[in-house]
Amino acid sequence: MAIGELKNLSVDDLSKLYQDKKHDMHTLRINAAMGELKDTSQIRKARHDIARILTVLRQRELAADAAQKDK
Repeated sequence: MAIGELKNLSVDDLSKLYQDKKHDMHTLRINAAMGELKDTSQIRKARHDIARILTVLRQRELAADAAQKDK
């Protein structure tokens, strides 16, 4: 998922997507431990997606704090 796509989502959508990705990551780790995961790069991709989501959420949080200070 590209960062541009994430910036267009609402905070609620980002939170839901974050929870979904965390669940997917958990499932991928379990499958990898059991030897059922053929494409191990999926774990890395999920981790990067989670980082992107958290980055966008943090940027919005900082922007809201900055706007609050300007008032």
